[in-house]
Amino acid sequence: LYRNRLTLYLAAWVALAVTSLAARYLLQTELITLLEELFWVGRDSIWVQFGPMTIGAFFAGALGAASSVLLNMQRHGAQEHGYFDRKYGLRGLLLPILGALFGVVIALIWAAVCYFVDLDGLDIWISSLPALLAFLVGFGQEWLYGAR
Repeated sequence: LYRNRLTLYLAAWVALAVTSLAARYLLQTELITLLEELFWVGRDSIWVQFGPMTIGAFFAGALGAASSVLLNMQRHGAQEHGYFDRKYGLRGLLLPILGALFGVVIALIWAAVCYFVDLDGLDIWISSLPALLAFLVGFGQEWLYGAR
């Protein structure tokens, strides 16, 4: 029962993250326009410059964590004594949220660096670095915590 529900929950996280990341990168101009209108500021505002970067890192961290847990669940269940308990389920519930939060922290640190070095936060290559790092950190969370 835990395994089926957790699989559905994690698959929903993966679907949300993939959809959001696709929208973030494919519809960047619309996202920038939305942020300009939402905060009533211009394109050079810090919220508009680094908002898409933070959104991308948030969902990339969640995607990395959810896909890692799904992969490890499948590997764990294939073992001869692959017992699946509540503690494993609770960890699976929290890891996508923690991956998303790590993504935000990484994006905020990178945004501060970009702000002080005067890099364009709307450049697709510059803003993709925190998302890539957030995905890697999210994917490696179980290894980082020693919870495999």
